[in-house]
Amino acid sequence: VIGWGEGLGFPIVQMDVRVAYAGVANLQGTQITFRFNLNVAAGNQIAVEPPLGYLLTCSSEGALKQLSLPGGKPDCIDDPLVLMLDQSMTRGEYAFGLITDIPAVQPTRNMFNLIIRDGEGRVVDAAYNVGGMQIADSGVMDPVLSWSRSGAGERTQILFG
Repeated sequence: VIGWGEGLGFPIVQMDVRVAYAGVANLQGTQITFRFNLNVAAGNQIAVEPPLGYLLTCSSEGALKQLSLPGGKPDCIDDPLVLMLDQSMTRGEYAFGLITDIPAVQPTRNMFNLIIRDGEGRVVDAAYNVGGMQIADSGVMDPVLSWSRSGAGERTQILFG
């Protein structure tokens, strides 16, 4: 080592991200949603890195819910999970849903990463270590959670068992 120095840094502000799903152990094929606020007018790729034991799926029929993502239906890769949009996002709030399998036990590190990249693969915004839902054992073998619709202000029928 020739020398050592220290300088003033700068604060890093992560993108605001919310993740929601039913935290029921062994729940298969349930919906997981991501909502995020993009602070830059850039990015057409969304990567999701789930905690160990979660299986996220976007490519099977009906697995991807585009919700407020711009453009046509995104192309996707399941592993690692990446959504490729046909147009860039602008500043604002976005949401999408996927199908997931919940692990039997909560991972020690139950954190998600959501990374937005531009067409050249450069990170334009991201959120790391976004806390997942607590996973509880429902005591039900092969639990099912489904609902009839999820429109704002509309009634829905929820089935759990």
